[in-house]
Amino acid sequence: MPGWTVRPARGPWGRARGLLGRRLLPEHEGLWLPARSVHTVGMRMRLDLVWLDEHGAPVRTDRDVGPWRIRTCVRARGGVVEVGAGRGPALAAALGPKPG
Repeated sequence: MPGWTVRPARGPWGRARGLLGRRLLPEHEGLWLPARSVHTVGMRMRLDLVWLDEHGAPVRTDRDVGPWRIRTCVRARGGVVEVGAGRGPALAAALGPKPG
């Protein structure tokens, strides 16, 4: 993913906390979670969610998800990357098209 830094959420606490408490993310930074469902309870910022298949290819992008929401993607066998609102399409393009 040229130009992007995607870091994994570490351990159970890191996955549960996610981006809670952050006010913003740098432009080309995201957080990867090994999950098919996420929440934005207590979030201070809006997010785009890029859901990945088992090969790391995007299968769906949820745009501009506000605080106090829950999103699920059963096709996301490779987890989800949380990025700042408006940045999901650029990350999905950098990850490439989903396989054939």
